[in-house]
Amino acid sequence: ELTHDLEIKELEARQQDALDRELEEKCRAMEAQLQEKEKDNLELRKELRHKETLVAALRSSLRTKERRFLEELKRRSHRVTILDTELQKQTEAAAYLS
Repeated sequence: ELTHDLEIKELEARQQDALDRELEEKCRAMEAQLQEKEKDNLELRKELRHKETLVAALRSSLRTKERRFLEELKRRSHRVTILDTELQKQTEAAAYLS
């Protein structure tokens, strides 16, 4: 009976060792996966920072172009007003002369 108990305990110990090895292998695999995911995450963060920089540059460029466009629009509007005034004067002069 003691021999049987001893054999059972040895069998349980071997099973536990096998289970421990299996769990260690799974743990190593999960740690490797985690490291890979962290590496991917780092690359994605670098890419995100780069794209944020590009977006900031594009926004700045857009603001500059918008400001130039508004200034040009203002100049042209002023020029149209001047030309309209001159045309009105000439029309009035032509009407007076006729």
